[in-house]
Parts: sequence; structure tokens; C-alpha cells
Amino acid sequence: LTKHGDRNFIAPKEWYRWLPEDVYNYTTMTFVFGNKVAIMLWKESMLLIIDSPEAAKAEKERFEILWEQAEIPQ
Repeated sequence: LTKHGDRNFIAPKEWYRWLPEDVYNYTTMTFVFGNKVAIMLWKESMLLIIDSPEAAKAEKERFEILWEQAEIPQ
């Protein structure tokens, strides 16, 4: 997921989806791996890691919803 109009792709464009700028949050980045959620806070230079199956499930579900609503880059 990236902000609308971004074309800095390192993989085929079909692997990306555009979110409107008012929805895309470029000050944080979230990763889900196993039962962990990592949130990178760029301004604070901080990485938070949450070890929680519930948090990982919720983030995966949030991603899927955003992915389905996002636009395929043209």
C-alpha cells in the first residue's frame, strides 16, 4: 500500500495499491510477522514490537480491507 500517485516501485506495479493521500500515513510503517506487529515511528526513530495474536490478526484484517478498497496503479 502506498499513497496515490507514488511510482517508486521496486516490484511489478500489480503488487501495489494506491491509497488516497488523506488515508495513507507516511509517518509510520507497520509490519506483521507471525504473532508480532512491528510499528516503525519515523519521526521518533522508534520501533515498537507487539507480541499478540489478537493484534496481528487485527492488523492483517485491516490490511485486507485497505487493499480491497485501494486503487490499482495505472
